[in-house]
Amino acid sequence: ADQVVRYRELCESVDRIAAGCAEDGFHRLHHEDLVADTPATLAGLCGFLGVDAPDGYLAACDGVVFPSPRRTRDGAPWTPEDRAALDAVVAEIGWLGRYDFDG
Repeated sequence: ADQVVRYRELCESVDRIAAGCAEDGFHRLHHEDLVADTPATLAGLCGFLGVDAPDGYLAACDGVVFPSPRRTRDGAPWTPEDRAALDAVVAEIGWLGRYDFDG
């Protein structure tokens, strides 16, 4: 339960930071996107940062990224109460929608 509370606090901190940035001053990168298409996702990040993303760099990065996302939440010992609390956090914070247990 404490971990879920802390996780909510961290997510809310991210949202506060994003809200305090200009529209083009915050870049949200999802791990699943990085795994699914490393070159395109990193090219987007590099573009946001204003740095070059040569093809060789993108290919090298693509070669070291995990072949599929790791779902560590599936291996955690969740009580029904913890699951309900986490489901509530996911429902409240829009960008967490892709991280539900069924997704």
